[in-house]
Amino acid sequence: NLLRIVFAGFLAWLIYAPGAIILAMVAGFSAVRSLHPGERYALGFFTGAGFWHLLLFGVGFAGGYTRPVAIALSVAVLVLSVPLLVACLGEGLQGTRAAFRLASPGGRRDAALFAIFVAVAITFVAVKGIYPGGGHDYYTHYFYYNIDVIKNGSIAPNEVWYHFYYSKGAGLYFLAILLTDPLAPQLVTLVFVFATALTMALILGRVTGNAKLPWIAAILYLVMLIFTPGHRELLGAEGWGQLEKIHELTGTAFFGLFWMSTNFATAKGRNRRLWMCGSALSAANIILLTTVLAPFVVGFFGLLFLWGLVTRQGRLATAALYVGIVGGVVTIATLAINYAMTGLPLDQGIVYFWPIVDLKKIQQWGVLSEVLAQHYYASRSLGTGVPLLSGQSWQLFCFYLRADIWWPVGAFGIASAIPTLCLGDWRDRLASPAVRDAWRSTLAFLLSFAVVAIALGAGRQQTVSFYRFSSFAYAPTLCGALLLCVTIPARSRLWSGLSAAAIAAIVVSGFLGKHGRYLATGVAEKTEKAVDFLDGTFSIKDAYQHPGWPGWFPWGGIYPAMEQVWRIVGRGTPIYTFHIHGYCMLPDCHEVAWMSTRTIPELDTVLFGTPDEAVAAIKRAGISYFFYSTELADLSNGISTPIVLSPIFAPDAIAQYFGVKWSDGTSYLLTWRAGSERPIDESFLATYRRQVQKAPIAVSFPLAEWRSVFDHFRTFGLHPFRLPWCVVCPGTPAD
Repeated sequence: NLLRIVFAGFLAWLIYAPGAIILAMVAGFSAVRSLHPGERYALGFFTGAGFWHLLLFGVGFAGGYTRPVAIALSVAVLVLSVPLLVACLGEGLQGTRAAFRLASPGGRRDAALFAIFVAVAITFVAVKGIYPGGGHDYYTHYFYYNIDVIKNGSIAPNEVWYHFYYSKGAGLYFLAILLTDPLAPQLVTLVFVFATALTMALILGRVTGNAKLPWIAAILYLVMLIFTPGHRELLGAEGWGQLEKIHELTGTAFFGLFWMSTNFATAKGRNRRLWMCGSALSAANIILLTTVLAPFVVGFFGLLFLWGLVTRQGRLATAALYVGIVGGVVTIATLAINYAMTGLPLDQGIVYFWPIVDLKKIQQWGVLSEVLAQHYYASRSLGTGVPLLSGQSWQLFCFYLRADIWWPVGAFGIASAIPTLCLGDWRDRLASPAVRDAWRSTLAFLLSFAVVAIALGAGRQQTVSFYRFSSFAYAPTLCGALLLCVTIPARSRLWSGLSAAAIAAIVVSGFLGKHGRYLATGVAEKTEKAVDFLDGTFSIKDAYQHPGWPGWFPWGGIYPAMEQVWRIVGRGTPIYTFHIHGYCMLPDCHEVAWMSTRTIPELDTVLFGTPDEAVAAIKRAGISYFFYSTELADLSNGISTPIVLSPIFAPDAIAQYFGVKWSDGTSYLLTWRAGSERPIDESFLATYRRQVQKAPIAVSFPLAEWRSVFDHFRTFGLHPFRLPWCVVCPGTPAD
């Protein structure tokens, strides 16, 4: 664990160094040195992150994700950055001397804030940075995608099919795994989180010139990221703020870009080149990481461009236009690569892309049934969702912004503005360019976020998924809430005291409001588990079996029966699971799950063919073991695969083809009857029949329409046509 923390520091330099070199090449070393040290590091870091992800994107497609390549790239950056490292060490020594001044009587308050920040940072590193975490999505597909990329040495389409559209651009995850182990992604995000805390401090420090507020901003940003279970209104989602998943990496990268945008209107000369270069690489970085965020990024800079035109601020308009164009070009390039590699530009837009989908490439990939299911679920969601003009839409908007966390700060800011507004001197306070720049970017963010989250319907149709995805709004909302407090500051000690009370109320609101008893219990439980892991009491396996969040499944990332199944079948052997919650975070445990991974390429044959054809199709997919649990099947979405609708898996027929390899009385490892230990008995069949009949997928899966689709393909060939469940199918021929 100590070495992992050391590696995080090494990674921070590895990301910053090429960014600083690029900035010096673009604008000159003197321009880089003219920046405040904090600005220099933050700008270099996010610029370097964009450089690394662009470079590693090409390396990944070239099949270069191997340990020798990772070591060679890292060593090359270290060697080239030695002069920069020497200069930074010298500057660091000077900064250390200055830090000792905090011990002086005038600096005691700053020293106290620094001590609080250190305590919060240590807790954050222990709970979120080191302790193995994740959650449902990570246990079922995020982790397996990372492993498949490393195993294949490439980001070409693999078994975890739809992550090709989401995660292939996370090159620093793959680089860090190659240099260390599969737990590395959370260390990468950890470094980005601290860079974002620095960026938050820079924004507030520039606006106010106050030495204390930057510390407060950084502390608040970290402290509420430590314990982040799902909101009580959206329970069933396993939470957000998980450093292992790409949402938080994208969110931190976006806030870096948000910060850069606050300098567009005032930067001049060579310094302007610094912000333009950093912004362009950061925009490219965000879209490579999360392509579905492209409309928001382009919309955000589109609003800044329009504001620049209307107010005749040429520097703002040209910078925003430049970054927006870069974002648009990278988006188009990414969609083109997706289409060339898979036949589908983006799975989230499948309903609109359907007329041009190359189904032959999809079939060659072996995920035709999964892509059709994605179309089915996406098409159905278009006809449902929260009404646009409703109180629930407003409530969701607040949840997505994380306003339920930051409302005490915002409320205090609004209250403190009243005296200033009454006195009429608010214009003087808004005259500062730094204040105007920060507010401009904040308002552009809020408007563009409202359009994407609510007006366009994404957040109204997929509420749980969008709640996790929208974690990129966490930092900008905190920034806006603090701006309310500092743009029109209080003039008396009374107001200062009220300010401290309001900020303290954030923590209280976490217990009494957002997380309630779940947070109150989780704080102690998760911290205790993190300490056990840090000191070696817990192993990695123990950590995955003790998630430490109330309301989650008690088995965490390893369903108890799966450990015995894993030992029986051996490492790397495919296990087709009937459930989405039978997690198996064990070495080389190879679960195959409907929609999470590629399962059986000829699923249509399994569903509609003869029993002999179905058996042959499954065997061609390399699958001989099937996991079924009566405990998991009794959950609300317990049986999650349509394979139970196949004739050979029907309750009246399953015993003819399969037997029990192992069972503990609740969970069953099934295999072909010839290789089984014992036949399926009547007790199993009675329970299995009841659970299949009540399974939601047995009712909701469009079996008749599915058969007609494949009949159409056999008659007319693999070409898009108007599918029978279409709600919106623009441009698609009827046959």
